[in-house]
Amino acid sequence: MPENQLPPELTDLLARLRSRIQRYVLLEGTASVLVVLGILFWLSLGLDWSYFALQRAELPRWIRFVIEVAGICTCLALFAGWVGLRWLRQFRQRALALVLERRFPELNDRLITAIELTGEQQVQRPVLTQAMLARTIDEVREASSHLDLGTVFDKRPLMRAGISASCLFVSVLAFAICFSDVFGLWFRRNVLLANESWKRETAIQLVVLAEPGERVIEFKDGVYKHPRGSDLTLQASVLPGMKVPEQVQLRYLMSDGSARGRAYFSRLGDRQFKHTLTGLLNSLDCNLLAGDAERTPYHIEVVEPPRIDRIVLNSLFPKYTGWNEADEKTGAVIRTPKPVQGTQVSLPSGTDFLLQAETNKPLVGVRIQTAGYDLEFSRDVARLTLFQQDGQTRGGSFTISGASQWTAKDGRSFSVPFLLASAKDQAVISDDGQARMPLRLPADAQLKIFLSDTDDVLTAEPARLAINSIIDEPPTIETQLRGIGSSITRKAIIPVTGVISDDYGVATARFDYRLDSADAQPRSFPTEPKGSKKFALEQSETQKWLRFDVLPLELKVGQKLSLSVIAEDADDLSGPHFAQGEKYNFQIVSDEELLSQLYARELNLRQRFEQILIEIQRSQTELTLARKTVVDLLDLGRKPKSVDRDQQLEVAGQNAATAAERGLYGIRKNHNETQAIGQSLGDIREEMINNAVDTPQTLERMDVKLLRPLKGINDIDFPDVDQRLGLFRLALQEQTDPLNRLDESLQALDRLKRKLELVLVEMRKLETYKELLEILKGIKAQQEELKKRTETENKRSIINKLK
Repeated sequence: MPENQLPPELTDLLARLRSRIQRYVLLEGTASVLVVLGILFWLSLGLDWSYFALQRAELPRWIRFVIEVAGICTCLALFAGWVGLRWLRQFRQRALALVLERRFPELNDRLITAIELTGEQQVQRPVLTQAMLARTIDEVREASSHLDLGTVFDKRPLMRAGISASCLFVSVLAFAICFSDVFGLWFRRNVLLANESWKRETAIQLVVLAEPGERVIEFKDGVYKHPRGSDLTLQASVLPGMKVPEQVQLRYLMSDGSARGRAYFSRLGDRQFKHTLTGLLNSLDCNLLAGDAERTPYHIEVVEPPRIDRIVLNSLFPKYTGWNEADEKTGAVIRTPKPVQGTQVSLPSGTDFLLQAETNKPLVGVRIQTAGYDLEFSRDVARLTLFQQDGQTRGGSFTISGASQWTAKDGRSFSVPFLLASAKDQAVISDDGQARMPLRLPADAQLKIFLSDTDDVLTAEPARLAINSIIDEPPTIETQLRGIGSSITRKAIIPVTGVISDDYGVATARFDYRLDSADAQPRSFPTEPKGSKKFALEQSETQKWLRFDVLPLELKVGQKLSLSVIAEDADDLSGPHFAQGEKYNFQIVSDEELLSQLYARELNLRQRFEQILIEIQRSQTELTLARKTVVDLLDLGRKPKSVDRDQQLEVAGQNAATAAERGLYGIRKNHNETQAIGQSLGDIREEMINNAVDTPQTLERMDVKLLRPLKGINDIDFPDVDQRLGLFRLALQEQTDPLNRLDESLQALDRLKRKLELVLVEMRKLETYKELLEILKGIKAQQEELKKRTETENKRSIINKLK
């Protein structure tokens, strides 16, 4: 054997030690890694289950992924550090020898000496050195044959690792055998990262009961969009076959962090719970606590509800209204926009209009409900559903073609054609089963407009619009007679004044007259209304009346005449409409009879005039007496002050003021009555002219001697007396000298009285003639009565003789 090589026995010894070290490292490292794996299993299982048990929710997949990646990396790192690196480590002979020398002292450093000497480069050693090396190697060979390499290792770490790994392995194995379903679920959730849930006793489905009608809306990916300000009603239902929890709790947090809270659902029946959050204004995040049910996170996003910002009715009015405008270039009739202010608008019956509405956000559907039908449309389709007579039961349903253009491309506006139909054109569906366009609306239609937007939000309260139909009413006729009474002569002219009005214009107007019981006969006006909204009954600009000539009718005394005004409008849809003015009845009398009636009226006026004059004389007398009171008042004012003087002064002042007040009241009353007498005399004058019984003498008497003086009295004298008496009363109130004011009042009153007396004299001049005429009429009537009685007696005598 070369002297620089170890004997095979020592080389084998070191090789066996190296192999045992590697096996120890492998066993201990593997056991330690298995321990870590076991610990990771129980930790992941405990974490997953604890999260589920406490939060009632599944551990998020990303957390499970992080745990798995961290576990794998940890195990690989530990295996690499505890096994790989130690396994691949180079064990030199010297290091192995040191391990043996340290464990076996009996080697006495001979093994390390032999390894070091044999490992040196070959040099020429002395014979003694060579002999000593050979002896050392022999001694080491001899000693190493009895060494127990197993005692080199500290087996306690290996045993701890092995026992720990065994215990953990057994526990995991026993858990996998006893709870195979749970172990399999853990494996699928934490190793395969499947989205499989833990088995629960309770499972809850949460939905929203949205208004109107408590529509059931499910969460989409845990999100529901709710209209701002509306009540949020949540309904939790226990799935079939699952355990019903004792209570269901809602936990929520406002998205802006402004508030958080919890609330308990109210139980409905056996398997349902319900809770309402009133007037929700902000978005929130929430979840449910219900037994061991999954705590799924939900997000309630508050959005603006759809609403109508503006409504315009682009209208084509009926032709008879004359309201339509024409295009300046083409002359074609164009629609007139009528903005809707509030919730009510009025249109003439028969108006064809486009209901154009602008909204605050894009829409996906619109529903318009009327008393007779439901109209639902979107960008793709429109459907009309009829109601039965009860207004609730649904009738037939019809698809409307061409409705895709009703909704704008951006969904922020829509336009629907309607016709405010007349009473005889109410049918919504034609005979061939198609919806009549434009859609018919009845008079005073009530529309409810529901909107559905792109957030799947439906208006809880519909927009309401009342479209009132302005029914074309018959013309309004306001007439009155001018200067004519119920008794007329055969030559009379009947003046009729007034106005005929209609909302959209009067088409025709005429007189209608009836003789006795005969049928009515028309007579045209001299001018036609020509569509005028207000047609005045006047002959010309100077004659503000229309005249009806009686003479062409060739009437006889005793006949009766009825006269009225008839008007017709231009309504060609539900009309035309006719109207008749007040009906006037006349009796044909002789000229003498009419004059007698007029004279009788004038006699009554004279009696009233005489009473006015008596009252003015009484006022003059009272004011004359009041003058003495005023003089006494002035005299008392000059006397020294005393109690008696002050009392007398107060009484005198009150008496004077009372006289002034009474005088003013009397003068104003007499003034009004005198004006009425003047008006009545004027009516008598016009009636004489209209009946052709006037003469130049009678007209001169009426104009010059009665009406003209009365006009001056009413316009000048009465106001002068009123003004002066007012100044007298003011002087008393201001405690200035009232005597001059009173004297002026007495002078003006005296002038008024003298003028009234002159008029009365003129009124009395025809008294004898008129009274004589009445006496003669009475004698004539008595003669006629006597004649009839005589004839009756003669007939009776002849009959008695024949008997």
